[in-house]
Amino acid sequence: MTPDSLVGTVMTKVDVRGFPSADWQITTRCNMVCGFCFGSERSAELNTEQAKIVLDNLVQSGFKSIGFTGGEPLIRRDIDELLKHAYLGNLELVLSTNGTLLFEHLEPINLYVDWLGLPLDGYNPNTNDSMRSLPGHFAKMMKILDLIRDKTLLPKIKIGTVVSKLNVNHVEGIGSILEDVPIQTWKLYQFTPLERGRENKELFTLQDAVFEEISNRVRERFPKLHIVVSSIKDREGSYFLIKPDGSVVTPYGEQYLTIGNILRTSAKVILLHPHIRQAFHFKNFVDTYSVGERM
Repeated sequence: MTPDSLVGTVMTKVDVRGFPSADWQITTRCNMVCGFCFGSERSAELNTEQAKIVLDNLVQSGFKSIGFTGGEPLIRRDIDELLKHAYLGNLELVLSTNGTLLFEHLEPINLYVDWLGLPLDGYNPNTNDSMRSLPGHFAKMMKILDLIRDKTLLPKIKIGTVVSKLNVNHVEGIGSILEDVPIQTWKLYQFTPLERGRENKELFTLQDAVFEEISNRVRERFPKLHIVVSSIKDREGSYFLIKPDGSVVTPYGEQYLTIGNILRTSAKVILLHPHIRQAFHFKNFVDTYSVGERM
């Protein structure tokens, strides 16, 4: 199937009002220092009123979904207010968090968030916590998985694993943890040398063939899990990523290409930029989020 033909196919599967989703790095601040991070270094971020203008721009431009990411989005003092504003704008809301501050925001997350993205990068504390550069993160994630099991955490769940040279032999172990947890999606991300990750590429870089092999192996071993694979080549030009200052970029190779600024231009106009591969974005969105109830 060609990229052009994907557009019509995907749009029949989901209620797409326009371009399905924007990802918004709403802050660069974080309580972790992950060596593989592809988020930006510290930069200015929009205030509450400016952030609401961005959300309204997306709604008026026909976007279906907004993904809040970071940094760590739950660090923002106004995050609960912004979650509510997106909810009232009828945007499907995806919140990607490292989980460390989740318990302090459990009520608004259950009220306003449709999808919750959480990381798990190892099947034991040594591997996971070394990947995440935060002792105790694995234990925190195990508590969160218990919330998912007893349905205390209400959004649909996507678990993300950054597959790198450091943890490639642990991916199947992660699958063993997740196979009895009622999640919707387990997404495997090939390590991408962007931003801080570019500084540590020798430590984390994984050959394409190795990533493909482990992805195929876990799909065969865990057929009941909905597993989505995101390689470096899949991500090029397939993200509409809003940076903390309102600029819009898309990944290409080991860099981000700036394609506009959402405070000055309608998102609908920015979408016309030739470096956006809309068909691939449709496919990425549907593969990850067009699933039903928890297992």
